[in-house]
Amino acid sequence: MLFRQMKLKVKGSFVIADICKDGVIIASESRANIFDKTDREKKPIAYYDLEQKVFPMGNCAIAQTGQGLILNVFFSAIVKQFAQTVTLPPVNNILPAFLQYNQSHSPAAALSEIRKQKLFAAGYMDEHPTICYFNEAQSPPFGCIQDEGFIQSAPTFFGNNAPSNLSAEDSGDLAEEAIQAYAKEGERWKTIGDPVSVLLITQGGHEWIKNMPPVQNWTYVQDFVRDYRSGKAEINLIPPATRKELDDLLSTVG
Repeated sequence: MLFRQMKLKVKGSFVIADICKDGVIIASESRANIFDKTDREKKPIAYYDLEQKVFPMGNCAIAQTGQGLILNVFFSAIVKQFAQTVTLPPVNNILPAFLQYNQSHSPAAALSEIRKQKLFAAGYMDEHPTICYFNEAQSPPFGCIQDEGFIQSAPTFFGNNAPSNLSAEDSGDLAEEAIQAYAKEGERWKTIGDPVSVLLITQGGHEWIKNMPPVQNWTYVQDFVRDYRSGKAEINLIPPATRKELDDLLSTVG
């Protein structure tokens, strides 16, 4: 992959991972907003609802919140390359292995951006459902829970209603409701929105039980802009931004 600095940035997302009666569910919405990183206020000028944020890999998965673009490369493409290149370790070592991989294969500027993400991994260790996380702002930055509990990227009412005996379907529904309620507060809708996708991970594999996300075929931001210009990807303006402002910003990606 060829990383390079960009004026355009993409960010946003919310993740809830829960150990339920049937396995582990990971829920995330699909909104990503676009802004000019030279703008001091980083005000989003538009958004799209096509961003995949949960990435299954056999009987485990990685999820992220933060930036959809790492410099000019989509985070989904970085995860895909990692999964195709590395023999996956046990779930408690997936995130350290992912960061180590990028330390070896990505330039320093890209690695710095990757480490700003909130990362999640879920799967099984010796028949125990497990959720792990990485957050460089915390100490220690890595951690895992097993057999019961949940992790969410910010507090919601999910924490008051998530007993470990919920079915995957009920846990997924609750996570969807919690994300939607969180998004409705203030201006969070600019970075968090529908649809909410829910992945179930069991010892035997994984399945999407709600809103399977669209296949992510973009490696570089140029691929996304090409799809937008051909009408294959929809971008919604955030007032008072104008279509000219958006097109001028997209024109900087080449």
